[in-house]
Amino acid sequence: MKTRKKRRLLTGFSILGAGLLAAFLLNAGHFLTLHEQPEQADVIVVLSPGTERIEAGVRLWKEHYADQIILTRANTGTFTVQEAVALGVPEENVIAEEQAHSTYTNATYTKELMEQRGDRSAIIVTNDYHMRRTKFIFEKVFQGSGLTLSYSSVPSRYEFTAWWDDEESKRMLWKEYAKLAGYYALY
Repeated sequence: MKTRKKRRLLTGFSILGAGLLAAFLLNAGHFLTLHEQPEQADVIVVLSPGTERIEAGVRLWKEHYADQIILTRANTGTFTVQEAVALGVPEENVIAEEQAHSTYTNATYTKELMEQRGDRSAIIVTNDYHMRRTKFIFEKVFQGSGLTLSYSSVPSRYEFTAWWDDEESKRMLWKEYAKLAGYYALY
């Protein structure tokens, strides 16, 4: 009798575990993406790289969410002040942060720059798949600073609703989960 009960219990837990794993895998892409409504701020912070990110930051600037744009890791490749200027932002309204080399250093150098400038709030702009990790890091770095952050996601080309059908989306999803796990472990 006890063996039969143990088998039933083990079978039940196995089915529950398989169901939870299937639910996670089906929704793995949705977990990474965050969609929030940005709030008025002193500055718009656009994380590098990506033309679509600059375009989204400029759109927020044109909608008067903030008067200034900070481009992190600016002037590397196509991620330049000139690109923002070409989209209609006066050069004096674009601030180049040129030291960052990771999401963590994006946050640390941005915080430093905002404190130097006297900014009190920012909208952080990055791609949807990068937003969960970005928000985690920025919230950690800015914790206790008194600076207010809101977030604006830029749609990506990756298909996260059916990521298993697209090789590039599959690679990006697991790469982002690996980075997210690394950041959770480190910070």
